[in-house]
Amino acid sequence: MKGSKTCLVLIATSLFFLQGFEDQEDRIFQTNRCALAAAMGLNSDPSIVTKAAVEIREYMRERGINKSFAELTAITNKIQAEIMGPPDSPLQEWEDRARKITESNFCRKYLSNLSQE
Repeated sequence: MKGSKTCLVLIATSLFFLQGFEDQEDRIFQTNRCALAAAMGLNSDPSIVTKAAVEIREYMRERGINKSFAELTAITNKIQAEIMGPPDSPLQEWEDRARKITESNFCRKYLSNLSQE
């Protein structure tokens, strides 16, 4: 009985650490997503992408997260594909998808914080 409890504690601890890691990865993805969507908007502030890049780099440095250029490019490519959609999508659809992303609760808060810096 005691061995099974120890095993459960180890599994729970492992899942806790994995969940924390996923949250960091998700934050990196979401903050990049917000910045790129905002940059594609009609009334975009060109400094948003620069501010976001600095913030993301600092976030990763503080947490010891190391990503290669290829990994960061893959994240960017995934976001661009989401916003641009199929190759024959009209510009208006790009703008609509970008606006939908920037209007999410997370992005509104994140972009508001970036604008205040």
